Amino acid sequence: MPKDSILNRDISRNIPSVSQDLRVATKDFMQYLLLARRYSVNTAESYFLDIQNFLSFLQKNNPDVDVNMDLLGNLTHRNVRAWLAHRRENGITAQSVARGLSTIRSFYRWMDRHCGIANQTIFLVSLPKQEKRLIRSLSYQNILDILSSIRSSAAAEWVGCRDVALFMLLYGGGLRIAEALSITYAQWQAQKDRSLCITGKGNVDRMVPLLKVVQEAMRIYLQYCPFSMRSNDRVFRGVRGGGLHSAVAQRIFRRATDSIALQHRATPHTLRHSFATHLLEAGGDLRTIQELLGHKSLASTQVYTHVDVRHLLHQFRKAHPKGIEKT
Repeated sequence: MPKDSILNRDISRNIPSVSQDLRVATKDFMQYLLLARRYSVNTAESYFLDIQNFLSFLQKNNPDVDVNMDLLGNLTHRNVRAWLAHRRENGITAQSVARGLSTIRSFYRWMDRHCGIANQTIFLVSLPKQEKRLIRSLSYQNILDILSSIRSSAAAEWVGCRDVALFMLLYGGGLRIAEALSITYAQWQAQKDRSLCITGKGNVDRMVPLLKVVQEAMRIYLQYCPFSMRSNDRVFRGVRGGGLHSAVAQRIFRRATDSIALQHRATPHTLRHSFATHLLEAGGDLRTIQELLGHKSLASTQVYTHVDVRHLLHQFRKAHPKGIEKT
């Protein structure tokens, strides 16, 4: 999604009573996120939608009042809590609700500095308690079975090669689906020492090592791909020649997991979780895994320390001088 698509969006869509100064302020805030903070377009889009949802709620709960700067400056904690409760009642997860409140707080900080709108109420409302996140990963055999199902069920040979290459890249390099689908042909060709430069969240670049098996899968896909590749073209192409959409990749992966009767829900992002979990189980240290995943904070990587208890006990008995296992 290009930056202009965010900068040109009007926050007043479906909220007709939003004042002109608030509309301008929202556009300026989006520009600040994209240009000054260098947030990705996807992140800015999430901020935009959270703000739009917040203003829409205020409109519905104050039908006779314009949604303007004065209204935002005079909100009470009850207004904010009512919005949070409304989101939870509509099935939004606690994590997403907390993210939304964080977005609105950021918007208020920016308005305090640039628009003279200060309201401490928004900072006094506590964040909703978040459920402990359970990171699920796939076994290596699960991954082999999924790839086999994808290869055998593809409508065309080149499509099967594409899908296998894509999901092997996600698992072999720990990529996010958006990162993989944004790779251009020039990026792929520019790889050095079997590593690929990936632009992740916050437009931060990192080097991702490429396994030989992943490189071979990509070579086969590019050999069979029926479309010409120019420098700025996306490597992963749809059946009509355009860039492959994440929704299509999600659907392909879901069909494959259904076909092998996987016991729990899995998405392409589960391959990234599996990459990190398997590295940790094999003795990889958190700092290295943090770099490979492109996490800014080590806390984001520490969620993978849920390694199976049986594996931990096995390693403990092997390493502890009083618990060495007989072979």
